[in-house]
Amino acid sequence: MNLFGKITDYKSDFITYGRTFEKYKWYKPILIVIIGVILYSILSAIIMVIFNISGLSSIKDSSIQTIETVLTVITFIPSVYIASKIVKDRPFSSYLTLNTSWNWIVYFKTLAIAFSVYLIITIIDVLIKGGTINNNLNIIAFLAIVILTPFQCFAEELICRGFFMQTFGSWFKIPGIAIILQAILFSIMHLNFSLGIIIFIIAGLCLGFIAWYSKGLEVSSAIHAINNLFSFTLAGLGLGSASGILPISEIITASAVIITTILAIITLEQKFKWFGFNTD
Repeated sequence: MNLFGKITDYKSDFITYGRTFEKYKWYKPILIVIIGVILYSILSAIIMVIFNISGLSSIKDSSIQTIETVLTVITFIPSVYIASKIVKDRPFSSYLTLNTSWNWIVYFKTLAIAFSVYLIITIIDVLIKGGTINNNLNIIAFLAIVILTPFQCFAEELICRGFFMQTFGSWFKIPGIAIILQAILFSIMHLNFSLGIIIFIIAGLCLGFIAWYSKGLEVSSAIHAINNLFSFTLAGLGLGSASGILPISEIITASAVIITTILAIITLEQKFKWFGFNTD
């Protein structure tokens, strides 16, 4: 059987997992959103105040602004966690994986594969297009972003591929619809209404698919982290766009690299069981 046939025959309950819990109620996710938005607003306001009082907000450095944005996104994690506990929806871990706990081996294996694919395609892309390095990276800020980015990406995966995709899946019971809806939401969240929105939709679809396929957020979180780290680094070196307005060439490259990464992961799993996803 070819790779496509294996994928179409593949079974995963990750997207509709919410309906399997005894206390499942269709309206509970709505309550979590309401409480979560309130908590998120409070936490993000605290971060804003801290940056204003410390004077960091007045520093005209894109790296500092990026750190503030990243920290704000990270507050999604405690917001959803606390909201789910208040609503008494279901175990928080059920938003993350079908496994009993987070699979760090899968996460780090994905980091290695994603890093390799992104590095190879980036080098080829730079050699073809050319370009001069114009280093604008603040080392301290860069290290802070390197440390914080995995948490930021996990937060976005928790919201889009975890909470919302499972909510849509539980409501409509059709994984494909849930994947599409969360991808649209993912693109809207980035407030990019230029041509660059295409890459967010493509990334949302790809990450939604791989979360369904891998039955958890370990793979999608790792790919997301590598993608963001490469994007930030290239922008800081003057080899990529620092704004959300992307030229067609960058959209094509960004789409190609994430699709190639996912195909590499699926191939390694189908042929060599390298990740050990449960295929029952």
